[in-house]
Amino acid sequence: MTQLAEGSIARNQLDVVEPDQDCQANLKIRTRNGNNVFRFAMPVKDLYHDTVVQALINDGWEITADPLLLSYGSRELYVDLGAERRAIAAQKNELKIAVEIKSFLRPSPVRDLEEAVGQYGIYQTILAEIASERVLYLAVPKRSYESIFTEKLGQLILKRLQLRLLLFDEEERRITQWIP
Repeated sequence: MTQLAEGSIARNQLDVVEPDQDCQANLKIRTRNGNNVFRFAMPVKDLYHDTVVQALINDGWEITADPLLLSYGSRELYVDLGAERRAIAAQKNELKIAVEIKSFLRPSPVRDLEEAVGQYGIYQTILAEIASERVLYLAVPKRSYESIFTEKLGQLILKRLQLRLLLFDEEERRITQWIP
């Protein structure tokens, strides 16, 4: 059974699954008899989503969730990726990360920073409650780090909010640096 907003229906009763014309990030689902139209908010993938996935795989990570669902109370949020690196002999536990990807392509890098930091803070807070073993990283293109994050404002945000960054080269599809 699938739990939906207006009750439960069996998966075999679903007929139509299509993008919602009002918002590309929603799906419309109808029952076979045409009743009950349900809408689900679906996360929109960032421009560099596939690039970061490939960079993580190239760096030895296994993608375990795409996206990573965070359920808290009656709310569901989606971090772009969940990944794990299996333990090696010198480590006792496997490493688990959550990765939120941001392009920083708007005309205002400060607005991009505000949005990214806001999401990061919410996800970090929820992860601390429900999956404290998972470390959150904000994935940004190296060029973005070299602009807004190296400025005085960016350095202050990194320091005070203790953001962890994953820098990637969007052309070479590789991770260039982990901060911290």
